[in-house]
Amino acid sequence: MSTKRALLTILAASAVLLALGIGSQLAEAQPPAQQPVPPGVTIPYPGRLNDAAGQPAPDGAYDFTFTLYAAETGGESLWSEVQKGVPVQGGAFNVPLGSAQPIPPAALTGSDLWLAVAVRGPGEATFTALAPRQRVSATAPAPDSPSAGLACPHDHWGESWGGNGVGLSARSRDWVGLVGIGTTSTIITPLPLGLFGVYGEGDGIGVLGESQDGSGVSGWSTNGAGVRGESTNNDGVRGQASAAIKSGVYGYNSGSGYGMYGRSASGFGLGAAGKDDGPFTSRKGDLLLDGSYGDILAPGILRLWSDYDTYVTLDANNDGYNSFTIFAGSGAAVFNVTEGGSMWAAGSKSALVETADHGERLLYAMESPEVWFEDLGTASLVNGKASVPIEPIFAETVNLEVDYHVFLTPLGDCKGLYVATKTPTSFEVRELGGGTASISFDYRIVAKRRGYESTRLEPPAVRPTVTGK
Repeated sequence: MSTKRALLTILAASAVLLALGIGSQLAEAQPPAQQPVPPGVTIPYPGRLNDAAGQPAPDGAYDFTFTLYAAETGGESLWSEVQKGVPVQGGAFNVPLGSAQPIPPAALTGSDLWLAVAVRGPGEATFTALAPRQRVSATAPAPDSPSAGLACPHDHWGESWGGNGVGLSARSRDWVGLVGIGTTSTIITPLPLGLFGVYGEGDGIGVLGESQDGSGVSGWSTNGAGVRGESTNNDGVRGQASAAIKSGVYGYNSGSGYGMYGRSASGFGLGAAGKDDGPFTSRKGDLLLDGSYGDILAPGILRLWSDYDTYVTLDANNDGYNSFTIFAGSGAAVFNVTEGGSMWAAGSKSALVETADHGERLLYAMESPEVWFEDLGTASLVNGKASVPIEPIFAETVNLEVDYHVFLTPLGDCKGLYVATKTPTSFEVRELGGGTASISFDYRIVAKRRGYESTRLEPPAVRPTVTGK
């Protein structure tokens, strides 16, 4: 046996019969009375030849022998024919069974039939049987049934039918139930391996479904994909909708799995692009987390990337007083910012500072039971007196109508300093004992923040929980 013949023998396990639904599914409409009745039945048979590694057989013209038996092994043949010069491209071929020797209707009366296939490759002298035989159902239609009759002498191209019930049904036990291909190319594209109810391929849309009230395209599967889309250079599955509250693609899981899941080998697993950029008040964006809670879970590290600014808008619909909170793994809130801008942290608040000899160090903020702002400066006594104006911008941040504090540090010899008077715009400093020294001094003024004059040691308005309740 030649090397090529040995290869074809290996292909036996990979030769697949596509949708041989003999019986009421295959029996075609009675031809018009004026046309002659053919002596037998023809059946379309697309198939594939693959090698042991699952790769398509080499392109070329192959000869095939097709034989029907009533048993899986042995027995006498019910029908047989040889088709020569069948083009195989990319492993795919397509022949009408019965075209060389029409299948007699009597051969289709059994409950089960088995199809044996043998192949002879280019340059080979003998056929190689592909084992095992392929089992097919065979139930001949009743002569007076609406679908009874022999094969139509035409291909129904351009025809359409209408009525109630199923318009067209096709079933395959081991490959594709129905194939639809729309292309201007003369190249035969090999069908993918797998179990598909419907396979569509085209230069434009492979499968198009349309409905007024129901589903345009509906897919269902027990263990496989209900709907599967694949594309080399475009979208695998695309959905479009125009209703205001509907989705172009909608995913729902009635169990505990994912409603929708996306994964990419080298890009983003899921992409979203919503309304064009607009004002913050538009409340339109790229991603909507619906329901009472919008949750994002990362079993590992969660990273948020931005090539520009990052904004968080609290209470975008302005229906209450809400906050941004960070929780620890224990469920305790450790950081909170309200939409009014107030902030608290369960830990310390510090600045990270780089030192020349000791690396990075933390410097901590001083805490106070009240809300104070302070300013520091230097002024000078002249003959024991000094009037110090309060810096105008600082004055607008605090309430100087209520009592404020001034602390003094003399920078020269004197009897001591004291604050003689305080007004909302300035304060007066004098030397103790009526002294007349002319020296400089430092001062520190501490005043209540405007609008927070009575705030002191308040409890947090709300101590958030992980559930947000």
